[in-house]
Amino acid sequence: MNDMYMVPNAVRHAGTEVTEIASRIRITSSEDEVRASNDQLAGTNLGAAAERAANALVKARTTFSKRLDSHSEALVHAANATESQDQNSGKSFFRP
Repeated sequence: MNDMYMVPNAVRHAGTEVTEIASRIRITSSEDEVRASNDQLAGTNLGAAAERAANALVKARTTFSKRLDSHSEALVHAANATESQDQNSGKSFFRP
């Protein structure tokens, strides 16, 4: 059986990177282009479909960035909890 180990700083760093990715996703703004896509084909009356597509894009972006934020928080929490547990366990080795 192999031992499993975790380096809290590396996990914490991964959480920070995931937060940065979520931030980049949040600031993307292509829904205006999707709404304007109705203008590409004259006489097609795709305004309602373009609006629904733009709204779906906003919702998907919000949902995905929130999921990434949750994953980031979980990574940081796991790193902190592991580090704290290691420190508490290590205290018993050094009795005065």
